[in-house]
Amino acid sequence: MLWIETENHSLYNRLMTYITDPSARQMFQQLREAKMRSITLIQEEIKKGKSK
Repeated sequence: MLWIETENHSLYNRLMTYITDPSARQMFQQLREAKMRSITLIQEEIKKGKSK
């Protein structure tokens, strides 16, 4: 699952280099930020699992 989230985050980063419409750019920025939050949560869960 972490792999999928990081791939999506990378995709949003790449796409943002081509987007010039401000509202579309803002939408992709929000999607990218949501993916980063998901990545952080997954990484925290992985750390919890390793510390048990």
